[in-house]
Amino acid sequence: MKAFLSLFGILLLAQSATLHAASPLPAFDASLLDASTFAERIGTAPESLVQGEKATAQLGPKAVVWTKQATTHWIGVTYGAGKTAGARYLRIGFTQTSPVGSILVGGGGSLSVLKSEAPYPGDLADDSQWIPAKRLVNGAETNEEVAEGAYGLWVLPPGTSTRALRFSHTPAARDKGTAGHLAGLWLLSDRLGNIAPQSLVQSRAREDASMKLVDESHNRTWNTWENAEEGAPFPISPEHPEILTLTWSRAVTLDRLCLLWAGFATCEIDAFTGADDTNVREAPASAWKHVGTGENLKTFYPSALGPNWIAFDQPVNTRAIRVRITAATKGVGHYEKKVKEGKRVWLGELMALVPLKNDALVSIVLPKSQEESPPIPVRFTLPEAGLVTLVIEDKAGRRVRNLVSETPFPAGKNIAWWDGSDDLLRDPEAAKHGVYNIPTRPVVPGDYTVRGLWRKPLSLHYEFSLYNAGKPAWETADKTGCWGTSHTPPTSIAFVPGSRTTDGKPLIFTGCYVAEGGHGLQWLHEDGTKLGGQGWVGGTWTGAPTLAVDTGANATAAHLCYVGSVWEGELRLTAKTTTFGDQPIFKTQLGDDPRPKKPTDPRPALLEGFEGGDRQFVLSSIAVHDGLIVCAMLRQNELIFVDAKAGKITGRLTME
Repeated sequence: MKAFLSLFGILLLAQSATLHAASPLPAFDASLLDASTFAERIGTAPESLVQGEKATAQLGPKAVVWTKQATTHWIGVTYGAGKTAGARYLRIGFTQTSPVGSILVGGGGSLSVLKSEAPYPGDLADDSQWIPAKRLVNGAETNEEVAEGAYGLWVLPPGTSTRALRFSHTPAARDKGTAGHLAGLWLLSDRLGNIAPQSLVQSRAREDASMKLVDESHNRTWNTWENAEEGAPFPISPEHPEILTLTWSRAVTLDRLCLLWAGFATCEIDAFTGADDTNVREAPASAWKHVGTGENLKTFYPSALGPNWIAFDQPVNTRAIRVRITAATKGVGHYEKKVKEGKRVWLGELMALVPLKNDALVSIVLPKSQEESPPIPVRFTLPEAGLVTLVIEDKAGRRVRNLVSETPFPAGKNIAWWDGSDDLLRDPEAAKHGVYNIPTRPVVPGDYTVRGLWRKPLSLHYEFSLYNAGKPAWETADKTGCWGTSHTPPTSIAFVPGSRTTDGKPLIFTGCYVAEGGHGLQWLHEDGTKLGGQGWVGGTWTGAPTLAVDTGANATAAHLCYVGSVWEGELRLTAKTTTFGDQPIFKTQLGDDPRPKKPTDPRPALLEGFEGGDRQFVLSSIAVHDGLIVCAMLRQNELIFVDAKAGKITGRLTME
């Protein structure tokens, strides 16, 4: 039986120059970008120039297209935002026709290019004017969208030249939002195919996470492959390298690699030269040939598309390739402590590219191995029906296979079949990046032991719900999805009678202290149906730790409730209006401003062990009547009175 190994994803991009290190900027010239046609569109509605973030508006297409003059902006471009139904489109135009063979992207949706005979800049909603690009997904050619946070290598037909690119995104009902997002792209004149996902991937460290190296996903930055959370026992060096290996079922031709989100500074690339029946992982040093070097590799943090290209002197025909990481990256900024003094390295994706020339993209799809092991029966007897867990261990007692887990079997004699392979390449974090394939390899001949557990099923009895999951559990564009926020549970609740609402139905507001993801404030009907929500109220980070409703005769009719919070010593009071908008009422800095420090009126000492609000200026509650808001400041033993209409402090009262 043959074991197939795989090196973390190696992406080969076609450039005219031979590179032996992290490549400089690409050959595409920024002067070829036509900012006047950098436009977005929703369905058949009129198109408009892309605005997006401030940086995007200033840079135009330079924000997402790598050029020989500059890198892209880390924010990328969001296009087609809004509740209007229909497909979303983004166009990137060129000042002249340019040859295009392949395009590396981070997200963006699906890709097509303007036909040479179509009028420039092209009608975004007319599919007949555009040539669809293709890519490989699970061994099949497709125009399937590249999702946000994913990588893709698009391939165009031979001889394609174009003046415009079109990205398309069709939102699904389950999506958090409707917009498409393009992190960046790298244009290539050569046609290249990424064959890394068809390899068996192995890493000497963290082999359980090896598949992340070729899953064509950014893995949310810090969930990618790494050698260990605290790094290796020694700093990474030529004497103590980390090794990644890609092995294919047969020899493939490669001429370059691309390392994305590379958390190391240097590496050496070796190609396997041993016999076909040689076990790649156990092959001697003489079975490997040095074919390339990566130097001055960059992380490009925080960009979601930061490629490092490594080209070979000439194409290499090999059954396996390995990357020997010889030095960690220099930790700066947000990842200064991530490198663990040179002992920790990581890699987001390793793409191995095959030159296609005029061949079809499917020509690089490798045939499935015909070699199969006969199934081995594992026999056991149960006293009565129940759930069974079986594991297989080698002669040394090492677990090599989790055969079945919590699987129901009937009473009496049973058989579970083992195909003779291990599952040591299992990725325990597969659910986080949506790759559920568990690579297996045949075990070596020898003695193996089966151990098992059996139990009766659990009998569950419903008592009550600890927390609402939301309907649905994720955020939605209309703000009715998800429940609460990511950091803190609800700490406040307020009831608004139907006489105060626009539809005559009572409302319930619930609030949380801190909001980073999800909703720090949300409003519901009495039956718990969520009507809406928002993240921050009154300023950055704060949700709605305290709530109050004015039921006085002189209450402001447009104010449903009031939100009070304190963040870094700043007292924030905000009214939630009948249109569910925010109306700022009052803000003030309590005590000295921490930016910069002032010698007078010092801030109280930190309240250790308190996690429900600002640990110096604790706003324990608010109350309101006839437009007068009272703030209870627990640490200061003080009540602060604020006129909601005038937005001014009208008095202070010392109270234990």
